[in-house]
Amino acid sequence: MDMAANPHAKYSQGVSDSLAVLPLLSRYSRVLLLTTIVVGVLAAIAMIILAILRWNFALSHFGPGVVGRWAALPLLTAAILLGTAFAALMYLTLRRHAFVRVGQSGLTYEIGRRRRHYPWSELCDLTQSVVRYGLPFWRWGTRSSLGVSTTSGRTLKFHGALHELEPFIHAIKQNLYPRRLQDYRDALAQRERLVFGPLECSAKALVYRKKMYSWDQVRSVDLEGGHLHVGLVTNSGNKRLQIPTSRIPNPDLCAQLLKNIEY
Repeated sequence: MDMAANPHAKYSQGVSDSLAVLPLLSRYSRVLLLTTIVVGVLAAIAMIILAILRWNFALSHFGPGVVGRWAALPLLTAAILLGTAFAALMYLTLRRHAFVRVGQSGLTYEIGRRRRHYPWSELCDLTQSVVRYGLPFWRWGTRSSLGVSTTSGRTLKFHGALHELEPFIHAIKQNLYPRRLQDYRDALAQRERLVFGPLECSAKALVYRKKMYSWDQVRSVDLEGGHLHVGLVTNSGNKRLQIPTSRIPNPDLCAQLLKNIEY
């Protein structure tokens, strides 16, 4: 990730008006790294003990000429395990002080002393997806992913538990959505086509999967259960489009515009 420093004044402004702060290392990642460190060290110790036992066994039964071959494999395994644990420890140490802040002026990355600021004018669309872990009768957790696209074509990605990301997402929407809503209104005023992932809105109709539906056919628009539901009336009867919100940029704005579209 490019952490090119920005002018100090801009960064200071981003910190002073901070609305939400998100650690770049999620709780799940911290637990996974700590588990890797502990298991790696314990397993390495077990391999070293095994190497010592094999060394002594080979020395007492076959002589010093073969002890290296008997102890080499567990020692090599111990070295790999220790290396993995050390890499996890270094990553955990570096990422402990890595955050991204939401401020009135934009998003600011902080990784140690390195900082990168993205003003709101450089940020475009927001996409979100939620994965639930468990069985149909028992769910033990959720993991949420957030993507924010930039004017340069880059996507900033954030991951974490749903409760960790909710305040962060809310703060981004408060600042990004009013700006994007104005962009959409300007586009509609100029009779341009709006694209929301697989959905397209033109002055005449709503287009989905190359099928066109006039605005008179649209009866309802709802966001529910991670999907955008669009109720339609067609010649063959009622129809309902169901589109995952993870495929739709700015799904809340999309639903709002579809409910109150004006041309």
